Amino acid sequence: MTSVCLVGKDCIAKEGLKGMLARAEMPVSAEYDDSSSLHLQQAPTPDSLIINIDTGVAEVDGDIIEAVRRQKTTYPQSRVVIVSSRRDVPAISAAFSTGADGYILRDISSDGLIGSLKLVMSGEKVFPTSILPSGTSVAPANTDAAPRRSPLSAREMGIIRHLAAGESNKAIAIALNIREATVKTHVKKILKKLGVANRTQAAVWAIANGYDKPLQ
Repeated sequence: MTSVCLVGKDCIAKEGLKGMLARAEMPVSAEYDDSSSLHLQQAPTPDSLIINIDTGVAEVDGDIIEAVRRQKTTYPQSRVVIVSSRRDVPAISAAFSTGADGYILRDISSDGLIGSLKLVMSGEKVFPTSILPSGTSVAPANTDAAPRRSPLSAREMGIIRHLAAGESNKAIAIALNIREATVKTHVKKILKKLGVANRTQAAVWAIANGYDKPLQ
């Protein structure tokens, strides 16, 4: 049975999660105030599910991301999840680029939380689909292989990587040495092909599918 560890200073959130997990027969085996204390007392097993609780305060975001990086380095076989109230693309992108296996919003339902955690434990990547329009198809990212079945052209793939980084049309044009109007045209085509409403949703699609990494 996979051990479940909670990491975070928010005692109320930890108690709430413990209750939901216990009802789902996923009891918490250990709790820690921060990632640096994971090796103390009852250390996670290699295949642990480590849940990091973000307080939602901007100043601690770097600490959460660094915690994930440390956890994946020390326990590479573990599954690492962030529970946060932040739903902006930079936060989600930073989480996955650091090695997180899941990013779950605090306002998720109990059933949704348990379902998401079970997906993570089965090897899937989970992110907040609520910021995508209904009907959008998003496949889990595969961090061990190149992305597959992209509906985008090679040029569009280059552009969406820049969108995932939050860059403006002007910045993308400079980086790719093309006209800004050309970037704008490509972005419109990308939105249409993906069936999303705006740049943010396209960026989340890219992050979820592993297309936010720079081309080698």
